[in-house]
Amino acid sequence: MEHLASRVPGGSPAQDEVKRFHALWEAAASDIHSTTPDGGGVDAGPVLAALGVKQFREALMQVRVNRGMTLRQLAEASDDGTGERLSASAISNGLHRDSLPSKSFVTKYLSACGLDAEAQREWLQVMAVLEGQALAQNSAQS
Repeated sequence: MEHLASRVPGGSPAQDEVKRFHALWEAAASDIHSTTPDGGGVDAGPVLAALGVKQFREALMQVRVNRGMTLRQLAEASDDGTGERLSASAISNGLHRDSLPSKSFVTKYLSACGLDAEAQREWLQVMAVLEGQALAQNSAQS
């Protein structure tokens, strides 16, 4: 990574770029928002969109881990009162496919993790960007 950081035109020294990228990655792996080592705010949504679908799914997994929840606990917490909840196997499958999970899955998953509507909206915005990128790639291949 230091090699790549050193190639940023007019950028900071390589170590600063590595620290900045690490802060962005940590923000993506937490609840989309975090702070940089110097105390500045970071919105990791664009970072997740730039990194791709796999990293989006990994960041979703990290939300559960950061909350200290098992798959079983998350499954139980996903019951929204309708009796329909995500099973532990559905959660695992949804996060390990090569494609984006569905919007309803992400909403239920994030809600079960305790994220409020505003935080969920930000994750869904990142999903929309990733879906747009996938559509663009599919049309370019056609």
